[in-house]
Amino acid sequence: MSITTKICLIVVILAGGLGIYLGAVQIPPQISKLKEEKAASDAKILTTENAKKAVEKDRDLAKTELDTKGAEITDLNKQLKTEQDKIQPLQKAAEIAVAEAEVAKLEAKRQEKLADAASKGGSEQLKLLQTDLKVAQQKLAVAENEVKKLTEELKLAKAQAPSEPGSLPDGLSGKITAVDPKWDFVVLNIGAKAGVQNGGEMTVSRAGKLIGRVKITKVEANHSIGNMLKAWKKGDALEGDAVSVVKF
Repeated sequence: MSITTKICLIVVILAGGLGIYLGAVQIPPQISKLKEEKAASDAKILTTENAKKAVEKDRDLAKTELDTKGAEITDLNKQLKTEQDKIQPLQKAAEIAVAEAEVAKLEAKRQEKLADAASKGGSEQLKLLQTDLKVAQQKLAVAENEVKKLTEELKLAKAQAPSEPGSLPDGLSGKITAVDPKWDFVVLNIGAKAGVQNGGEMTVSRAGKLIGRVKITKVEANHSIGNMLKAWKKGDALEGDAVSVVKF
């Protein structure tokens, strides 16, 4: 073997050893770096998946709440339709009663004119006209009472229909006459005649201090029932506490 060949062989062996050495020195750090990058990538993926699950959970909760609100609105619309169906016949009856009352008034006026015109005639004719006038006045009184009764019934029916919380008239006030602490509802001494409406809210106070607010759930002519609102509750409601639409 010539010297040149030996030198070339030595060079090749040294180059191969150098390559092995460099590989042993450089490859482990690269592997370590790749592992770190993979771990960071896995952590990002886990964080993304957790965020995705949280968003999906919030979405499901929002959908459930939306479905619940939709069911409540549907039920409220059904209640409103039922109350409107009750009110319509009363409105028609009230219109009829008003028309009858107007007819009775016109008849009474006509009878008065006839009586006046016949005052110059015979006494018998005058007595007959006076009798007719009295009958007409009695009919008028009956018609007016019927109108009053139907008006009160119509007002009660409208008060019992669902309404907005702020629908009660300004200045409306009353007192609590009974309290049920177990179910947290109260009875008020005011009803539809005073202007109370189903769904309205009133402030409860004692000696000028806020106790809470009550939401009306049932209305009758002269009294109503409501539930104390937990979000406003500052103390237990007692018999005799004042209720009003005044806001604190």
